[in-house]
Amino acid sequence: MTQPEDQARIEAASVTFQRMAEMARQEDAPLYQHLSGHVANDPELMAMSALSRPNRSMAYMLYYTVHYLLLGGVEHQLARYYPSLTDQPLDPAGAYPVFRDFCLQHADEIRVHISGHNVQTNEVGHMSALLLGIDEAARRGGDKPLGLVEVGPAAGLNLCFDRYFFDYGRIQWGDQSSPVHIHCQLEDDRTPPLVAGRPTIGYRIGLDIDPIDITDERQARWMMAATWPDHRDLAETQKRAVELVRKAPPKIIRGDALTVGDLIADVPPELTLCVYQSVMLSQLPEEKRQRFVDILTAEAASRPIYFVSMGGGVPAASVRNLSPVVRSGVARRSRVDFYWWENGEMQGQQIADTHTHGRSLRWLG
Repeated sequence: MTQPEDQARIEAASVTFQRMAEMARQEDAPLYQHLSGHVANDPELMAMSALSRPNRSMAYMLYYTVHYLLLGGVEHQLARYYPSLTDQPLDPAGAYPVFRDFCLQHADEIRVHISGHNVQTNEVGHMSALLLGIDEAARRGGDKPLGLVEVGPAAGLNLCFDRYFFDYGRIQWGDQSSPVHIHCQLEDDRTPPLVAGRPTIGYRIGLDIDPIDITDERQARWMMAATWPDHRDLAETQKRAVELVRKAPPKIIRGDALTVGDLIADVPPELTLCVYQSVMLSQLPEEKRQRFVDILTAEAASRPIYFVSMGGGVPAASVRNLSPVVRSGVARRSRVDFYWWENGEMQGQQIADTHTHGRSLRWLG
């Protein structure tokens, strides 16, 4: 980059970290809130963060890299401030000088990771909301086994949700003996119509532009580093899911989202076909999102398809009679939508309003 471009990237990094500080405040993540407020005014660390690839969050890349190194056993006093790494973390108010020292000590390694990696997450907490849409697909399909196609599955943790136990307080679903328990609070008196034994899975496959090999320790650790250290409970759930799924990983094909038609064609016709995604679609440019929807619409001409989407991304003009957005008024929320096709037209409705990490939700179906 030329010098003006360098300066522009540093200024953009400052804005990114300011936004990250506010996001961390909303997420009750005091460590990242404290760090972000300081990095936003530290030209040296902002310059380091600015090495991230275009369209990648500079704040996320710096934090993921530091967390990755600490999870890998790099010894430094900084680990004492991370709730994900110690039972009694130090007050985050004193963390910044230690964080800065760590970054400068490991600057070369951090630069390599920031410039060469993507942000690649795979939150099992999303399944507390996605499960409700997948169950709706099973219900509409006459309770036949499902053929699942997940787009953007990363390591495939959310392709294996039937190995987990989900506890919504008033209702539960799944294998109670599973080491992976996902807790989600229902926010009002409406209860999702989950029943024991539904859905069942007859086929599953994933499609990802950059899949994670969950059996590779370094790749799995990079994914684990994406969980914010303040969220110790989420980190523990992720760890247990990784340990469980790596014993029998699902099949994930490397490819662009626009090759989804090839995977759909391989799903046995006697199964109810359910395609789903979380967050991935919203990261694509508008033209590509429209083409993705067009592919599903074309495939729906030859067999019924249900599509569950968390985090938006479906162009509104593509959908007939899409229900209006319902929000709780609380920051850091995601909508979950259920789509189907009638007479060649895409229909849709919002079925849930959920906390971004799946901690709680309102059922709207």
